[in-house]
Amino acid sequence: MPSVLARLTLFLSSYAPLVIIVAILHRGNRPLALLLAAGASASAIGLFAFVHALGSLNPLTIGIQRATRKDSEVTGYLMAYLFPFLGVDLTDPSERLAFAVLFALVAALYVRSNLIYVNPLLAIARFNLFEVELDNGRVLMLLSKAGYHRSGSRIRVAMAGSFVALERPDE
Repeated sequence: MPSVLARLTLFLSSYAPLVIIVAILHRGNRPLALLLAAGASASAIGLFAFVHALGSLNPLTIGIQRATRKDSEVTGYLMAYLFPFLGVDLTDPSERLAFAVLFALVAALYVRSNLIYVNPLLAIARFNLFEVELDNGRVLMLLSKAGYHRSGSRIRVAMAGSFVALERPDE
């Protein structure tokens, strides 16, 4: 499992596009809009720093028995993007508190359900999410720029935790 900081970065960056949408909707409140945009930018930079750091780790070679794309997980996740269109006024303290409680609940479910790799920014960066069963029977999630993986293939990966790997391109 990645560190708490890595999981927090993955979670926050997954909502960076949503935060930009909220900033646009609150552009009349310039300080709030700038704060939101800065937070979204920082989390996106943190995500790509995390991916870059993973790419610099020593790779392992794994054998794939079975691979199933899990990109469809993003569809359910995108429902959270409807929040800013529900008429939440972030300048009202009680609505801000209610939104914060809802966001904390979504965050807890997101991290607890291991959805931290379902991330629109990773999708924009052309990463696909796969559930792969290895030759030894172990199952893990794989972030890969490949569109598919054949049974019996071998790939190089950097482990992002005990159950998540990032495919390393051949050098």
